[in-house]
Amino acid sequence: MNFECRYEILNRVMKKLLLIFILIYFSMGSVFAASFRKVSVQPVLKKRIKQILEMAKDLHEFTYTSNKIKTRLLLEKLELQINETKKIIVKDGPGADYLLKLFDEMNGSFIKAKDLEKQEQKDVLKLGFEKVVRITQGFDVGNYRTFYCQTYKDLWIQRSWVVQNPVHPKSRCGVLVN
Repeated sequence: MNFECRYEILNRVMKKLLLIFILIYFSMGSVFAASFRKVSVQPVLKKRIKQILEMAKDLHEFTYTSNKIKTRLLLEKLELQINETKKIIVKDGPGADYLLKLFDEMNGSFIKAKDLEKQEQKDVLKLGFEKVVRITQGFDVGNYRTFYCQTYKDLWIQRSWVVQNPVHPKSRCGVLVN
């Protein structure tokens, strides 16, 4: 066999290998993407969660602007809303245990923050804000502007496009991640 014939055979084999690689790559991509689908929720539950998320955006604004009175009142309303929402979660539904855990941790943060002030309160609310984001990432409840500050590891949702870190408002630390 001469060189040209060997080259032609090698060229065909390489094309077939490339085609196989491309097929594997794209099929793995769809499997990988499917593993990160958000959990769907019942319409009634979805409506309640969206109300909590809207209240969380208000909490973000009140915390960012250091409005103590509105923050405390909203924390009390959030506590009630979360407890009422937990009652309608179907215990054996998809993601129910995880959602209940997020609500419990979020509520614990909000309850503890009611009795604190200034930076202490913001540090405790950090966990609550993170759990809010976890709900938006894990459950099909709509799209929300999610921000992350790498310096302080803060994670939150907000209405504005301008970064407003509620835990460290003077820092201007944060980037839009979703």
